[in-house]
This record gives sequence, structure tokens and C-alpha cells, in this order.
Amino acid sequence: MIKKTKASYWHKLENLNIQCQLCPNLCVIDNNHRGICRTRINENGVLYTETYGNICSTNIDPIEKKPLFHFYPNTKIYSIGCNSCNLSCQFCQNYEISQYEVPILYIAPDKLLDMVLKSQAKSIAFTYSEPLMMTEYLLDCLPLFKQYQIKTVLVSNSFINEKPLLDIIPYVDAWNVDFKSISNDFYHNICSADLDIVKRNIKIIANNAHLEISFLLIPTLNDSDEEVLEIASFIKSINPNIPLHINRYHPAYKMQIPATPIKTLVNAYDIAKTQLKYVYIGNIGKSDYNQTYCPNCNTLLIDRNNSVDYSKSISNNICSNCNHPIYGHFCKF
Repeated sequence: MIKKTKASYWHKLENLNIQCQLCPNLCVIDNNHRGICRTRINENGVLYTETYGNICSTNIDPIEKKPLFHFYPNTKIYSIGCNSCNLSCQFCQNYEISQYEVPILYIAPDKLLDMVLKSQAKSIAFTYSEPLMMTEYLLDCLPLFKQYQIKTVLVSNSFINEKPLLDIIPYVDAWNVDFKSISNDFYHNICSADLDIVKRNIKIIANNAHLEISFLLIPTLNDSDEEVLEIASFIKSINPNIPLHINRYHPAYKMQIPATPIKTLVNAYDIAKTQLKYVYIGNIGKSDYNQTYCPNCNTLLIDRNNSVDYSKSISNNICSNCNHPIYGHFCKF
């Protein structure tokens, strides 16, 4: 049975209706109905969440899978996900758990901490679907992990209202934000979201935590040279050191456009590199495009195809060859 917990971030309206204020959807929810995320429910004029501790997926992953390439590479990260999302992206690569109900297991915050400690993982990621839909749970879990020096990661669409974001920010060490497009029409029509809010939140996150950005390149929809350049330029305006992961799209959920050609990904990589210091191509297996090079002297710092031992190439976040600063966290735990 799904455990329900009284939610935060909402207010009462007339006739037992309520308005949820967790995310910019600002769902007005009638009595005995749910919001867009499917997991916030109005019961007699009180909003409850069904994501507090109700976990549908757990695993221990390589941290590079998040993807995070500049945050303690070559380590394992304990990963969990909830059965909820506040977007409805037609191409969702994890639609089985973001859009449909699946079996869940209740894990209290102290129990989750115990599980992570027993796993000997040094970090935890809230990922797979949309972790910000379990903000109440995060606000109870994240401070616990901080007490035990366990690094915390969110893999998110960042489509959240400013107040809950600012409540969470102090407890999160690193983010990977899935940036869908630089087009507001794309966000509205394909994802049911708002680009300007996502851009605002990316700026907030970048000023408060380690940030890497993922961009799923979809043929004919967001793969034009102009769009790639504009995305890279936007990231550069915040910080040119922020790593950009250009990921290969595969048909999924409601979208059956053929997979992104490799040459399209390489072209996007070349364009993004004119603006950003660290660009990668994901979802294509081993390649030269998932290596980390020094942006100053071009020395290979991390070889992810053969070895990720960077102890000799990066010392104290500095390139050992030319002493150029390397963005990220490369010290040992």
C-alpha cells in the first residue's frame, strides 16, 4: 500500500479545492483528484504526496552514468528514483517509471541512510524520474547525508518553483540538469513546460553547486546548428566550464523519430566546443568524445575508454602538465 504524507507548498482554494505550488504547473486540484505529476492528491482540501519514501528503483551506478564526468570520477553512486514526473516529454527515455504506475517500496530517511552506509557508496543520486517531485522527502534525507559526509546529487529537469528550489539548494552537492531545448515552443509543445523558468533555475543551481548539463539531441526537433550554438552560448554566459553532455536520442514513449545519426552528434559537438571547455557525446558507447582533455594544453586527463585513473594527470583540480585549473571535483573521498 502506498504511504501518503501531508505535502508542503500548496494553499487552499474554495470548495475544498487546492493549488499546488511545488512546480510551475501550479495545478488547481479538485477534491479527490491529482496533479499533473500523478502523485500529489487532494483529499478533503488537504494536499498529500505519494512520493515521500515511496521508491520504485534503486541501484549502485558508476557516477559517470548520471552523467557526471567532473564530480569524483571512477566512483560508485547509490541511486534511487520515485514514480513521478511533472513533465510529459513525448520522447521520455524513462517513461516506464515517469509516466506509469509501477511497484514501489517505502524507505524511511533513516533506513535509506543505513542502506547507503552499508553499500559503502560515498554519494547518493536522486535520479531516474524527477526527484524534485519528492521534495518533502529530500528535505528530510539530504541533511542526514550531509552529517555523514555523503555527497548528494540530483538529476533533474529543474522545472520547479523558486521557493522549494532555494530550500533544497543548500543540501545538494551536484546536479545534472536535463536541458531539453533553447526553444520555448519545444518546451511547451513537446514537454509541457516553460523554458524561462528552467533557464532561471539553471543559473541558480550553477551559483550554488557543481553543475553539468545534458542535452538530448533529437533529429529535426532540436538539432539545428543555430539551436546547438544558442544552447552552448547560454551555458557559456553562466560559466564556460560547465560540462555539456550531448546525448544520442533513441525512439521511446510517444516519439518514433529514428535515432540521432552519429555525424549529427559530432557536428553538434564541434559547434558546442567553440563556446565551452568541456563537451561530451553520450549514449554511443566508448569513443574519443567521452574523454576529458585539458582545455589549455589539450593533454588527455581522463581516458574513459581504457582507464579512469587520473591521479597523475590531475592534482588538486589542476592539470599536471600545464597547471591549468580543471573544473570539478577530482580529489579522493
